[in-house]
Amino acid sequence: MRGGRSYVKDFFSELPQDLKSRLARIIEHIADHGAPRNQQKFKHEEDGIYAIKQGQARVYCFFDADRVILLTHGALKKQRKANPEDLARAKRLRDAYLKAPRM
Repeated sequence: MRGGRSYVKDFFSELPQDLKSRLARIIEHIADHGAPRNQQKFKHEEDGIYAIKQGQARVYCFFDADRVILLTHGALKKQRKANPEDLARAKRLRDAYLKAPRM
C-alpha cells in the first residue's frame, strides 16, 4: 500500500473483467480453505513468496503466521520463470509489513 492506495487494487482495475473474476475466485478459495495444492493456480516462488496464477496474471503474496494471506502486488508474466524484480518487490513489501508496528 502506498498513500492509502493498494497495489493489488490498482492491478485489478487494469484487468479484463473475466480475468479479474477468475483471480478473485482463487483468492476467495485461499481465504476460505487455505492454499490450493494445484501449482497451476498457486505456487511457492521462493523465500515465503507465493504467486496466485491465472493465465499470464500473477498476484504475489505471503502468509503472516500461517493464518493471514497478504497480497503484495500484481503483474503480467512475460516469461516462463517468475520475474526477479517482481519477487524482490514482494519481499520488500513483506519486510516493510513485518517491520511495521502492530496494535
